[in-house]
Amino acid sequence: MLDAISPIAVLGPYRGGTSLVTGILKELGCFTGNAFFDAQSGYCTYEDEWLRCCCLQCFDENTKRYRGTFEQRVANLRCWAEFARSETAANSFSTYVGKHPTMCMLINELEIAWQFDGEPPPLFVSVERPVEDTIRSWDKAKTPTGHPWWPRPDREAFVNSLIIHRDNSLAKCNAVNIDFQRLRSDSESEILKLAKACGLPQTLLPEASRLIK
Repeated sequence: MLDAISPIAVLGPYRGGTSLVTGILKELGCFTGNAFFDAQSGYCTYEDEWLRCCCLQCFDENTKRYRGTFEQRVANLRCWAEFARSETAANSFSTYVGKHPTMCMLINELEIAWQFDGEPPPLFVSVERPVEDTIRSWDKAKTPTGHPWWPRPDREAFVNSLIIHRDNSLAKCNAVNIDFQRLRSDSESEILKLAKACGLPQTLLPEASRLIK
């Protein structure tokens, strides 16, 4: 059994600031994965490759359709949680953290999949960034070869659908909102808010603040 700190799911659309928030949680002593997906975006995603595969087996980001039954999706997501939980205990991390944009569509599944007997329920960290800023970031993003990062014609509708589903699903969940713009402009207070909400020690706040550029 882990200490009484909730596992953390970081939620937001593509280019919505979730990589920065997850990186901060890593610096605050959380397990975020062993190998991170390279999105060819010019920065670390802090997106565990196995968790990414689990999420995409549950929700197809191209067709925007669910895969499998609800029970199968729960089982899929629980596999990664069991692994992360084991790594957390074995290596003295505070808790474990996962992120992928499609998790906005999988909140009901995650509530069950990441809940273990005698331990607190998952905490959902919702990263708030204006849609227009998110789309602008998407449009500006380039691969290392200079090509558009993901020239998806329905990107604005897709981003909006992820945000709407996330916000509707979180109405009755254990959740905290983190403002991306405030995180950039007033990093110390917003990181402190994040650490307190997650029940994490504040001794590593200086290290976490260094991620803000």
